[in-house]
Amino acid sequence: QRRFWDEQQRGMLSNLTWRTNEVLTLDGGINYEEQRNAYERRRFSYSLPTDFDAVPARIQNNDRYTLRNLGGYVQAIIQPTESLKIIPAMRVDKFSGNTNISSTNNGVTATGKGRLQDYGWIEQPKLSVVYSVNDDVDIYANWGRTFQILTGNSNPAYRVNGADKYAPSINTGKEVGVKFRPFAGTETRIAVWQQDATDEVANMPAIDATVGLGETRRRGIDMQFTTQLNERWMLWGSHAIQEAKVVKGVDDSNNSLKGKEVFSTPRYISNLGLDYRYNDDWRFGLQARAQGDYYIEERNEAGKFGGFAVLDASIAYQLNAS
Repeated sequence: QRRFWDEQQRGMLSNLTWRTNEVLTLDGGINYEEQRNAYERRRFSYSLPTDFDAVPARIQNNDRYTLRNLGGYVQAIIQPTESLKIIPAMRVDKFSGNTNISSTNNGVTATGKGRLQDYGWIEQPKLSVVYSVNDDVDIYANWGRTFQILTGNSNPAYRVNGADKYAPSINTGKEVGVKFRPFAGTETRIAVWQQDATDEVANMPAIDATVGLGETRRRGIDMQFTTQLNERWMLWGSHAIQEAKVVKGVDDSNNSLKGKEVFSTPRYISNLGLDYRYNDDWRFGLQARAQGDYYIEERNEAGKFGGFAVLDASIAYQLNAS
């Protein structure tokens, strides 16, 4: 057998910025993108060697599907004082597409046609505020909405044979943080964030399926710093603590996923590095990375895996200016 994928993507985007004065700047844009995707699974008569240039004995899978996106945004950058910046924004997206899939196996052919789920216009408001306390301290806050739609070339992303209708998952995020420079050569950031999803769906490539998780909540703390110790030494690092749980499962009858952790989400991710520049030609470095274990399926019954800690060393030498 031999598999063929043919994915063509094209699009256009444009934006316009109008700086009305020192206080107000307006920005907006539109975009259109489309995908035309094909997948074939060709089966050949058995022989050694197999002649893949020959006409296949049959085409087991023959899929054609499209995905189109039309979107636009507008935002204002308002700076009433040197210390305060306010950025309200709105974006909207609309998706459409069709699928035509067929499969022939053991002499039986199954076909299916359908349209992409009708999500309508998806609205995504946003608001950001930055306040500079002084030259060394900035406080910021973000609030906004994004979305998640289904993927794949069949049910449930496309409504083949009268599949159920799905709404997009609306993700509402908020973040509060501070950036500060405690002393010369050092920059630090600490932020607290949370995201709530109305109907999160996870793709499971290993079993070729999508899993509906329901309402989820992710939250965490991000910390990072960069320190220029002197002209040759630089120290940097980051540490993120996070939690992702199902607030309300898809199945209302027993709500079996409520309180479960969202799989493939480690509780922490850490990075630490030290760079040394000997001269303009020689550079040396040490980098450490680590993350915690995570569940690998939605019911949290198969244990946690995936944690690791890695230490890397690097050497770079510039041969010449080119």
